[in-house]
Amino acid sequence: MRRASLLVLLALACSTRTATDTTASAALPPIEPPTGTAVSRIEALLYDRIGLDPTTVGSTLVERAVHRRMSALGITSSAGYLAALGVDSQ
Repeated sequence: MRRASLLVLLALACSTRTATDTTASAALPPIEPPTGTAVSRIEALLYDRIGLDPTTVGSTLVERAVHRRMSALGITSSAGYLAALGVDSQ
């Protein structure tokens, strides 16, 4: 599966905001890369919502896509992103 396809799937499966949202302002602190636990929870969410088997694309690609999505939404932490998705960060 191509990287762009995964980004689209992540956006469709996990987006809690509309397409009209603006990207993060330059004043935001640096974005914390998603942790292994956060990536695992997001992979489970992708599997539950759209049937995406994370082994077909790999955790690294999911992590990169999540990081890009966090940046686009202005979310700076994995816990914040999981909260936006409605997933418990614990």
